[in-house]
Amino acid sequence: MWFKTSASAHIIAVLVPIATAAGATLTFIATDVLPTPTLGVAGLFLAISIAGILPGLVGGPLGEELGWRGVLLPVLMERLTPLAAAIVLAPIWAAWHGPAFLMSEWRSGTPLSVFVPIYLVSVFGLSMLLTAVRIKSPNSLVPSILGHSAHNTAQGALAAPRLTEVISVQYAAQIGWSIASLLLVAGFAALAATSGSWKTSAAPAQVARD
Repeated sequence: MWFKTSASAHIIAVLVPIATAAGATLTFIATDVLPTPTLGVAGLFLAISIAGILPGLVGGPLGEELGWRGVLLPVLMERLTPLAAAIVLAPIWAAWHGPAFLMSEWRSGTPLSVFVPIYLVSVFGLSMLLTAVRIKSPNSLVPSILGHSAHNTAQGALAAPRLTEVISVQYAAQIGWSIASLLLVAGFAALAATSGSWKTSAAPAQVARD
């Protein structure tokens, strides 16, 4: 289950979250809305690409993906289309993080009124993306875990030196909505590009539990 996967699933899972966050952030830097980070643009890319992905695997993404894409998604897809399953899963996934919304540091000091709607849109986008990844890799959760971790890392990189205060106070909504919107479009596009099946003769729930 863990190693029978496709290269394309890994590439989509990792690059899409990084590209959406990096693209939106660098656009704001290029237009002087945001200052160039202390680490420089190359350093920001390095932080987004490497700094938190591996450490993140043993945290939330590893545990969560066993449940979300390992158990719940296959169950939903026994009854629903991939798109419907991703949409149903998203608010459940978001609600599970509800208590963390009350932690200011978890949302980088962003006001709840700004953070929550942006977070919800991001979760819907990521849910569609990881559903597509799971379809492309029906026998492994590794791409899903990597994609979840890449998303968390990309968001964490936005708290790089000299960016934290600007993003959390003045431009959280602008940058947040830009990233969330890009992720939503990318997730939908990735899901639409899949065949809509698990590409296996076994039932989804059986595959997930093997």
